[in-house]
Amino acid sequence: MARTHSTALASLARQLGRPPRDVAFLEALDDAARQQLTRDIEHAQSLHAQSLRDAMEGALNELPRLLRIPIRTLFGL
Repeated sequence: MARTHSTALASLARQLGRPPRDVAFLEALDDAARQQLTRDIEHAQSLHAQSLRDAMEGALNELPRLLRIPIRTLFGL
């Protein structure tokens, strides 16, 4: 149980991009709450990534057509 608990915290730390000591307070959560937090973070990150893609697409659509392909290539889109 302790191993799973520390693995879950390490996973959350990686997901948040923080060292494990910065998320140590999450030890107070039970397993179900940590799993829900992980799902919520994944969902938020997914929404954020989609928003960034949409914003980039909107910005590219404002550029002249001849510039779009090179800029997409430059940004890996």
